[in-house]
Amino acid sequence: MLKNYFKIALRNLFRHKVYSFINILGLVIGMACAVLILLWVQDEVSYDNFHEKSNSICKLYVKFNMEGKTINSERTFSAVANDLKDRYPEIKSSSRIYEVKDCILKAIGSDNQNGNTVFAEKKGMAADPSFLQIFSFPLLKGNPQIALKNQNSIVITEEMAKKYFGDQDAIGKTMTINNRYDVTVTGILKNIPFNSHIRFDFLVPLKLLENFGINLNDYNTTSFITYLLLNDAASVQELNNKIQREFDKTIPVKEIKFQHSIVTLPRVHLFGDELFPRIIFVYALAGLAILILLIACINFINLSTARSMVRSKEIGVRKVVGAKRQQLITQFLCDSILISIVAMVIALIIVQFLLPSFNQITEKHLTFQLLNLQFILGLLGIVGIIGILAGSYPALYLSGLDPINILRGSASALKIKHRGSNKALLRKILVVTQFTFTIILIVNILNGFRWNKHMSQLGFDKDNVICIRTNGGINNNYPVFKNELLKNQGIEMVSTSSQLPLAMTVSGSTNWGLKNEASKILAMNADVGYDYARMFKLKMVQGRYFSEEYPSDENGSIIINEKAVKLLGVKDPVGRRFYFQGQEYTIIGVIQDFHSLPKILEIPPNVFLLNPQRFEYIFVRLKADVNNRPVENVTQTIEDIKKTYKKFNVDNPFEYFFLNEYKFEEGKIFDTVEKILICFTVLGIFIAALGLFGLSSFMIELRTKEIGIRKSLGASFTKILTLLSKDYLKLIIIANAIAWPLSFMIEDSMSNLYFYKIDFAYWLFIAAASFVLLIALAAVGMQSVRAARTNPVESLRYE
Repeated sequence: MLKNYFKIALRNLFRHKVYSFINILGLVIGMACAVLILLWVQDEVSYDNFHEKSNSICKLYVKFNMEGKTINSERTFSAVANDLKDRYPEIKSSSRIYEVKDCILKAIGSDNQNGNTVFAEKKGMAADPSFLQIFSFPLLKGNPQIALKNQNSIVITEEMAKKYFGDQDAIGKTMTINNRYDVTVTGILKNIPFNSHIRFDFLVPLKLLENFGINLNDYNTTSFITYLLLNDAASVQELNNKIQREFDKTIPVKEIKFQHSIVTLPRVHLFGDELFPRIIFVYALAGLAILILLIACINFINLSTARSMVRSKEIGVRKVVGAKRQQLITQFLCDSILISIVAMVIALIIVQFLLPSFNQITEKHLTFQLLNLQFILGLLGIVGIIGILAGSYPALYLSGLDPINILRGSASALKIKHRGSNKALLRKILVVTQFTFTIILIVNILNGFRWNKHMSQLGFDKDNVICIRTNGGINNNYPVFKNELLKNQGIEMVSTSSQLPLAMTVSGSTNWGLKNEASKILAMNADVGYDYARMFKLKMVQGRYFSEEYPSDENGSIIINEKAVKLLGVKDPVGRRFYFQGQEYTIIGVIQDFHSLPKILEIPPNVFLLNPQRFEYIFVRLKADVNNRPVENVTQTIEDIKKTYKKFNVDNPFEYFFLNEYKFEEGKIFDTVEKILICFTVLGIFIAALGLFGLSSFMIELRTKEIGIRKSLGASFTKILTLLSKDYLKLIIIANAIAWPLSFMIEDSMSNLYFYKIDFAYWLFIAAASFVLLIALAAVGMQSVRAARTNPVESLRYE
């Protein structure tokens, strides 16, 4: 029997090819979007689950309050890990991590066929020996118990071993760090899984940091990331309470109150960072997937309910010959489930082709796992829910009709009755819902563009600026190097800094101000070179910038920003004494505020010192024309810079990037989510337009004879077009009334993530309403024009 149901369903599918195509196309796009988003969501929630002890591993965070501002950080004091382990028996083991972001590694005695054994590495870590016992990062070679015990050892990934040593066995080989420290390879790690929030290419023992003068057991600097391994019976909540109630009170730092807390490893990726909580984006994209599926479902339901009336005589005949209501319901459900299955199969094929591009957009490595039981059950659930939702209403409605009334009444009578029935009311509700979703999507995407533009305005000019990582070795020769660069016709100016202007960090959090005493206000500072202000077109509000005409600037002068002046509480700071990190300076200038941190945060007080010999970055501004385009060939200019760089820095690789392309590691999620939202919002709008086109086409087809009669009685083209469109205009008005307050609530809640907000633009509502109106008129109008221009004679012959 079930086989016959599907045969009939296939016949109906091919009998109404246009409506079947519209139904399937809408579902295919909706399902493909949903599957791609759900793959992304599944990857996000799977982070760090591969560790065998993931539920017992906790990451330590610290909160501290400075001048009424609460700051949450993953970086703690170096002494905290051991003190916690000694005090609380619930803690089985602990490990600290110190990130080694920029260093030069060189392989000694390698016969790598590539010929290059020196690289600049950005993803390194120094860790306690217990690190490899706490986490499940498997060693392909070496013993995890002793791999990090020797101070001069290094553990590298298999990818890194291949890069430096080729096909040689790297175990026992020697490598040099920054041309100063020799280390021996004691272990080769399997490449780190992509769904790990801890990512590194090499590990060195934490004791190696003592060579750099870093104290591994003090309460002076917060530079260490700490992980704790708890006993199986330990309670995270109880330990949290103990730490905050007992341990924090004993920290020997009296100026600032610290509050430590622990977060279990599976929650770190989604909940750990309070500034960029990824769980918000997971919820947002999961909601988008559901929204797109709902829009596709509404299309499906609308067309299914509209088309079901043409099958009324079929139902009447089948009832007369003995078909039971349960059988008729099964038939309708088989129809809709078959369409869902066909749509899902096509959607999966499309997903397979789109996955590489989607991975490129999201910077992930998602895979399509059809053999995964959870994935299969999820797909079957989507197919079943959509099929049942779309088929249940027409099945229940038509199967309950009296066969005598069906066969006695005319088709037209049924259609007229249908237009005034609850079925038509349901269809109108669904259309309003679809319009509402579409308006919300349009408002959100337009507001997203406004936020993107707002976030890109940082208060300084980052265009046409090439940033070179020095990696050491060029600082002493910088004046000669700079003069060599300025001979290039494509270069306008050169300057230096110890930090990037849009990613400054805290170098001194205390001991700054007009008095020689500790301050509890965080301050960002950078050592900069001459022309730094001109390089980024920063405006001097008061005073002057550093100048070679004033030799004293290098030792006794300082520049601060407007925010620092505001916190100092003075109107004329220029010429005043300024104490910073125990030294006395004279304020020579006040620079206009710019965003030295992600714009999601408040602009901090910034302090600039002149130090042309101490820098990590060299900035090169390219000469540009009136349209802000480089006047010389950029590729050739970069090649010339590289040649000049290698003259002064032979041993180190040349690394550069354009400053306007720089992205914060934590903030990349914003760009990723924005790209996904734009792509899938456009597709969601297309699905809504497609469904409206199919529905209006079918409904106008049912009114063909009515249109013919009206034309024969003298109705004009405009009147007929108005007649056919006015119902949809009413629905759009209702949809706007619902969508506008919902859109405002969504945008208001999202804006709370940002410190610097923008006013909500009410023109967005008008733009969204106009766009939806345009979609509706286009979809309905195309069919209305065709119907209105049909010869009345042909229309009256209809049926």
